[in-house]
Amino acid sequence: MSNKVTLEVSSRAGVGKGVARSIRRNGLIPAIIYGNKQAPISIELDPRALIVQTKIKGFKTRQFVLKIDGKEEELTLCHNIQYHKVKDTPLHVDFLRIDPKKEIEIEIPLEIIGTDVCKGIKLGGLLNIVHREVKIKCLPSNIPESIVIDITDLEIADSITMADLKLPSGAKLVETITEEHNPTVLTIAPPQEEEVISDEAPEATEVPATKVKDEKEEDKEKDKE
Repeated sequence: MSNKVTLEVSSRAGVGKGVARSIRRNGLIPAIIYGNKQAPISIELDPRALIVQTKIKGFKTRQFVLKIDGKEEELTLCHNIQYHKVKDTPLHVDFLRIDPKKEIEIEIPLEIIGTDVCKGIKLGGLLNIVHREVKIKCLPSNIPESIVIDITDLEIADSITMADLKLPSGAKLVETITEEHNPTVLTIAPPQEEEVISDEAPEATEVPATKVKDEKEEDKEKDKE
């Protein structure tokens, strides 16, 4: 279910902006390992290995085994990457330490399949996605890359709710789902009717000749007064 990747990293003694700039000048990036009620560990790593991983599907749920100085290993998730505003290159990385024996809460992306053959979409329906991720609770070994939703058989006005999601074994939704509270994940909305605009000019309103004549006579009487 879960996938793991080993990254070679090095420990670092110094902290602060000056140290971080020095690390980047050497072609590396500073990072930190924290969480699981243990002391944080300051590290540095080659950004190229991390960049490769960010481009592979399932990065947010991928577990990284950080091998520190070729010895100590830490099981982690990449919690956050700070990027350069202009160059869009990694500046700093936060790794969240996890315990393989303890459940964690994690956001899992929803993967929608069957859009090209969906019955409702073929009839002109519109796919309306309300949620693109869902938070689940499970052991690290049960973390899925994504949760798949097959919409092949959905008709117009059909929907998928949180209760309809097929979770992996050992996983459960963090949000409590009841009959009264069951958020919609996606719907197949009816096609929108287009407003028809006529190119023809509107017809002029006809005024009876007698009425026009009466109005002219009234104007003449007013002029005499």
